[in-house]
Amino acid sequence: MRKERCPAFSRTQCYAANKTFWGKYGMSPTCTACMLPIMAVVMMLTGSVAAGGNQYKAAVYEHRTYQSFSKNASSVFDQNLLAFTKAAAAAQADGADIIVFPEDGIAGLVVSDIRLYAEAVPSLESIVTSHIVPCSDRSFSSMPILSALSCMALQNKIAVVANMPDQDPGTGDVYNTDVAFDTDGRLLMKYHKVHLFGGSFTPGSPTPSHAPVFTTSFGVTFGMCTCYDILFRGPCHDVVLRHGATELAFPTAWMNAGPLLYSVAVQQSFAAMMRVNVLAANTHLPEYDFTGSGIFTAQGTAAAVYLSNDDGPGRLLVADLVSASSLQSRSLSSLPREHASDPMSPVTVHKHPALNLPTVVVEPFTYIMLSPEESTAQICQNQFCCQLTYQLEAADGEYYALGAYNALKPEQPVKFWEQACTVVNCADSTTSSCAKSAAPMSTVQSRFRSLNVTSSGFDGSADETRVYPVAMTSDGGLLDFSSDVTFGQQSTSSSYSWYMSVNTAARITAAGLFAHPALPSQ
Repeated sequence: MRKERCPAFSRTQCYAANKTFWGKYGMSPTCTACMLPIMAVVMMLTGSVAAGGNQYKAAVYEHRTYQSFSKNASSVFDQNLLAFTKAAAAAQADGADIIVFPEDGIAGLVVSDIRLYAEAVPSLESIVTSHIVPCSDRSFSSMPILSALSCMALQNKIAVVANMPDQDPGTGDVYNTDVAFDTDGRLLMKYHKVHLFGGSFTPGSPTPSHAPVFTTSFGVTFGMCTCYDILFRGPCHDVVLRHGATELAFPTAWMNAGPLLYSVAVQQSFAAMMRVNVLAANTHLPEYDFTGSGIFTAQGTAAAVYLSNDDGPGRLLVADLVSASSLQSRSLSSLPREHASDPMSPVTVHKHPALNLPTVVVEPFTYIMLSPEESTAQICQNQFCCQLTYQLEAADGEYYALGAYNALKPEQPVKFWEQACTVVNCADSTTSSCAKSAAPMSTVQSRFRSLNVTSSGFDGSADETRVYPVAMTSDGGLLDFSSDVTFGQQSTSSSYSWYMSVNTAARITAAGLFAHPALPSQ
């Protein structure tokens, strides 16, 4: 193993700046590169180089976050950062250029006081105008989280995206924050989550001074947003439509909710509709319905996916990608326009009784049961109608329904419409059982030989409304949007409609379309 040259600072400075965490995270202050990881696996230190200008290897880590009500914050983030360090080393050994870690992966979802876990991440202005490397900067010696993430990136020559609490030293406000580091340990960008799903954080600004977009040393431009943000028009869409991101780094702590809001299904749908590669890392707490991570191409293909109820520590996913910047058909003018921020999920937030975590209560759809003897169905709710043509080979004791949802959600911080059409597997032959039975890893034997969901009732003009397709199959499977699913809009001289068709025989558990049309006042 050849010797690397030390950086400009001395070995003594390096050790002094980082002595709070060298031993904890398996790192050594000795040089080569002043900071070599002590790992069981011997690896090349030069890092991976993308095979071509538009090719790179991505990694995401679904992590079973260690969490505690203890006020000893370091005992919590030490364990989580140690797991991150091992995952980053394993990803680098597999040739990955970037790794994404989950939301709340360092502090945990359950904390006694979020301020105990917070560090003062440098301001956006200083990040974009300065070369900040916390790993080698003594001024970060009291910030073990930022230092560890920076060293993790530098030692493994891998870009790192992680989520941590950021406290404003002036106001004391604490933000749910994504941070991105380049392969040399440099802090590239931070992003304050705008749309919170419970918790004690302060919401970020919907129009930050700098968009959460960064370009890595391997020449690929990423946008960042966090979990619940993806159900809003603002941050996640804007990094693509207005700021040129071709890939999305997506830390999340996603709680699965039927009939359509399943983690990997939403990740895949966003990738296909926005024509970006999505790198999504979820926390792994399946006992509370948190699971589902993936690497999805801009064509809607799952390059790697993990959705499991196992009680293990989580999973590292690695996949080769071609940057979406290489897509000839990808241009801002070809994407529907976006307007004011407004969420699209028909949910109500409650607290989980055990860990006091937010849980999701699905709002009532209007359903009609499907018959194998029929080939068409229609259902309406509040003048919004969904049409279905299908061929169903139903197994004994298995039932399906077509559902519609159309309602204003006034109790949320921002009023919004939700409109959705869904085909869903039901527990029995009654419509009241349909929402209850929807689960991302249901096992079914029935097959749809064909399935086409259509609606011309989505509000807004054809270039204002973005309609998302979702297709889940038995045991948590996903269809390939590049070959098995077609979707889009059909227009005539007087109207337009949106459709989704499944082009292969499939054991569907949930499939449909959902949208979030802008309110007239927006």
